[in-house]
Amino acid sequence: MVDVLPTKPLMETLPDPFVMVPPLAKDSLFCGGDPVDRLLPFGRMPRRRRSGGFSLVEVTIAMGLVSFAVLAILGVFPVGLSSLRQSMNQTVEAQILRSISGQSVVANFTTLATNGIYFDNDGQLCDAGKAFYTVNVTTTSPKFPGSTNAAALTNNLTTLRVDILHKPGGVASAGTTNSYTLLVANCSK
Repeated sequence: MVDVLPTKPLMETLPDPFVMVPPLAKDSLFCGGDPVDRLLPFGRMPRRRRSGGFSLVEVTIAMGLVSFAVLAILGVFPVGLSSLRQSMNQTVEAQILRSISGQSVVANFTTLATNGIYFDNDGQLCDAGKAFYTVNVTTTSPKFPGSTNAAALTNNLTTLRVDILHKPGGVASAGTTNSYTLLVANCSK
């Protein structure tokens, strides 16, 4: 009679995973060179490796931060444009005042008052159709409170009131008017 029961316990019949098993032929059913891999048919299940990319959560957080920064920049943008526009207008008006002041020094002292001098967006003299700035100049006698020689000073000094009307885009109905005062000496004597 044949004995069917194993004489050794089951654990003793399985190979020890830490014992080196000689390499098998390439056409065998076992894959890999690791001793543990040789015990499992067709090798281990491949482990999922983490690639070098970003996860969906990381990308979402980054997009949220970038969109917050862009919105903050876009919120400040109109204020910056308004300040830039105002400073450009002030620069052009200063250039117009220099031009009027220079013309008043060489002009006849009695004919300084003029209406309708036109300037373009760069502060240069131009025709009425291309004008962004309209300048009106009026003269008044200066006041010298407490002076005993006011009549003699009035013949040698005059006050110019320069009104500069800025018409954005050349539109006559809209615009702002800034007034400046210049004291001009009579250089014709």
